[in-house]
Amino acid sequence: DGTMNSIGEKTESKLTPLHHPTSVASLCPHMKNCSINVICSWTAAGGDGITNQMIKGQHHLKQLAVRPQKKAKGCPLTVTARHKSDIAHDFSTGPVKTDFDVTVRNRLVESPVEFEFTVEHQDGLEFIGAESFVWTLEGGEELTIPLVAMISSSGIYNLQSVRLTVIASSPTSDDETSVETRVPYLFPLQWILKVNAPL
Repeated sequence: DGTMNSIGEKTESKLTPLHHPTSVASLCPHMKNCSINVICSWTAAGGDGITNQMIKGQHHLKQLAVRPQKKAKGCPLTVTARHKSDIAHDFSTGPVKTDFDVTVRNRLVESPVEFEFTVEHQDGLEFIGAESFVWTLEGGEELTIPLVAMISSSGIYNLQSVRLTVIASSPTSDDETSVETRVPYLFPLQWILKVNAPL
């Protein structure tokens, strides 16, 4: 990494990598107190049923924290999943089992977050794996929880059954004891799995 000068000595390159202006690296660089502004344009069909009109609008979202440092509005954790979206299975051989990975990530850059992970039960759907535990993620760290979804009949299932409870301790007025605060978060996500039985 470097170039040769006119007398043959190696010099270090001062070039920095260039990124496309709309790339994640350019839009959300790894800096403290990084925030973005987003303009969301939308259109929708409207009218009174007789005439069709297109309604247009725009929302301006300002100062959205990309990588919050210590505090964040809402849940400091994000949750995502990796799973199949469509399965064909002969239920005469028993229930279908499919891998289902949930990833929890700490959005805060500099603060650890302690939380309780819980998988809530649904009719016709069971999960095999660690369904309830307490964990602490350091700033920016993530944890992937491998689960298996077991389904006993065909249908369309929303695998999103995860509830996270953030646990925080704050000192009391005498500074000798602390009070534990537990804030539960439910995520309005849909992780849809369609299970078909052969005809």
